[in-house]
Amino acid sequence: MQDGERDGKQTGWPFRKARNARRDARRGPLPSDAPFAGPVSWSVIVLALGVALVCAVGLIELAARNAMLAPRVGDMIVFTPDRSGLREAVQLAAGRAGQAACTLDVAAMRESGGSLIVEQRGGGKNPLFRVHWSGLRTAADSRNCGASADLLLRGNDLQILATAVGGFGLPPLRAKPLLAANMNAAGLP
Repeated sequence: MQDGERDGKQTGWPFRKARNARRDARRGPLPSDAPFAGPVSWSVIVLALGVALVCAVGLIELAARNAMLAPRVGDMIVFTPDRSGLREAVQLAAGRAGQAACTLDVAAMRESGGSLIVEQRGGGKNPLFRVHWSGLRTAADSRNCGASADLLLRGNDLQILATAVGGFGLPPLRAKPLLAANMNAAGLP
């Protein structure tokens, strides 16, 4: 065996250098050769975790608000002439079980007064709701639903009606302040 040979392979330093260079070319650059190499600082890790936490909390809050915006069983939409909301003409078609569809005209419902109460909710993205109408009329023409009716509405339609009258629920009370000048000697107005 000659110097620099083992098992028929040349092992001297020039041969090892060439063999190592070929092996390094297959592997790619070593991490120490890469730009921006070095340990990651704790501040970068904490910042990344903080941003991820804020995004997660924001998404959870958005999902919770979206769930609260959807109509629930028992929600009420009240139609009164003095209630704030949209003043544009809003008319929607409402289904009735076993009967022809009728029209919900927000202007007519506000003028005559009444309310819709959510009684049942279906499933899906835009669920079908069963609501009960109680009031004088829902439209000024022959497509009126009547003074009392069980109706079928989509969730989007309920949102439109609620927006048109300022939201779900009863309107806020408008109390008049009691002033001493308005009271009689017994202290009663």
